[in-house]
Amino acid sequence: MKKDNLIIKQQGMTLIEIMVALMLGAFLLAGVMQIFLSSKQTYRMQDNMSRIQENGRFAMEFISRDIRIADYWGCVDATNIENKLNSSTTYDFFASGLAGVNDDNNGNDGDVDNDENGNTIWDGTDSFTLRGASDGSIGIANQPTGTNASLQVVNNSGLQQDDVVIISNCVAGDIFQITDVTGATVGFDNVVHNTGGTFDPGNNSARLEIGPEPSPPDPLANRYGQDSNILKLSFKDYQIRISGGEPFLSRSINGAAFQSLVEGIEDMQVLYGEDTDADGTPNHYVSANLVTDMDQVVSTRVILTVRSLDDNLTNNGDGRLRRTFSSTIVLRNRVD
Repeated sequence: MKKDNLIIKQQGMTLIEIMVALMLGAFLLAGVMQIFLSSKQTYRMQDNMSRIQENGRFAMEFISRDIRIADYWGCVDATNIENKLNSSTTYDFFASGLAGVNDDNNGNDGDVDNDENGNTIWDGTDSFTLRGASDGSIGIANQPTGTNASLQVVNNSGLQQDDVVIISNCVAGDIFQITDVTGATVGFDNVVHNTGGTFDPGNNSARLEIGPEPSPPDPLANRYGQDSNILKLSFKDYQIRISGGEPFLSRSINGAAFQSLVEGIEDMQVLYGEDTDADGTPNHYVSANLVTDMDQVVSTRVILTVRSLDDNLTNNGDGRLRRTFSSTIVLRNRVD
């Protein structure tokens, strides 16, 4: 049988159809890329905003906690405390519980500057110092019986050589430096406060008070028996410093090297609420250089500017996000 011849035409796409398909695919791919980039930018924005919020909250918590307990000297009034330390070029434990340095911004914000003590800080930012005792007291175990330079406490008290401490019986107090902690009897340690040696600042007196007023050098004000307590003192500096071009909130304790607390803290301005009529309420808030008497300051107003760690987030300036945090903090130990 003879089959009919079938004519089969070749099927396919023309060049024009291919070009149209490629163009449509390019549009679709561009749309997908735009959605991806937009989602990524939204994620970066939200992530940096969250980090700004977190950094601002942590920084303010560190500062607020330390300011609230500044100028705490235990149960004794500061006017009844004697300083038995030698003078020191490193730090002064018995100056005002609060001190501040106002940066006059001779340079431009963001430049590195030096404060009056030669410390490198972020130009245009304020710094401040807090002094006082810790809130953990250590009791005296036994009444001293002689004029030796030792006080007896239970062992494992946490007291160490070089610690600067305050001892008080709620009537009078003394500030001195521990020069040694030695074993006494079972369960007790002798806290020694001698003069001499290589201690900084060291003590100007080593004797305990017994009997009539002795000749100089003056001993500790009392014999300090079992109704007395010892507390460690702390000296804290807060500054905005820089590392790798990035500013951060830093703190130094007792003259040690500054340690980074919170990154991204770009600016810190501190106003001091001065109580000029002794009613426990600030009459005005001024910068550190305008405070008449730091001992009259009963509250502070801290203003922090926190910036994002990433750039290219906005079209303004350096492309970073910024947020300002402000808090008014009362010095509890200066307010009844």
